[in-house]
Amino acid sequence: LLQVVERARAAKELKVRSEAVSWLEAFNTSMNMIDVFPSGSHVHEQVQRFFDNEGNAALYGTDVGTLGSGHTGRIDYVRIRLRINALQTAGTVALEPYYKKWSTFLGQVNEAAPRGDRA
Repeated sequence: LLQVVERARAAKELKVRSEAVSWLEAFNTSMNMIDVFPSGSHVHEQVQRFFDNEGNAALYGTDVGTLGSGHTGRIDYVRIRLRINALQTAGTVALEPYYKKWSTFLGQVNEAAPRGDRA
């Protein structure tokens, strides 16, 4: 997943805002991850420890769902939210070019992804 985020940031046409950090980027930085999420036998404990920080829980708490309360237990889902450089008040017509670029990008990502790991 982190590689997908990095590819999106590198693709200038996707207009990803550099100052808006996804939960996965923050997780990898704060946990000093060497492996790419989700790997390793202690990932559940690392996720729980990451969300024990109130700031992380407030910013990213809904981006990871676990089967236990308080981000404990097996990870059920993850989502990655990235912000793009577009007006928040822009209408659908103005946002359609971004949608098409993101759709193409995610199509390419999904083509290369194993069957259970698609966006």
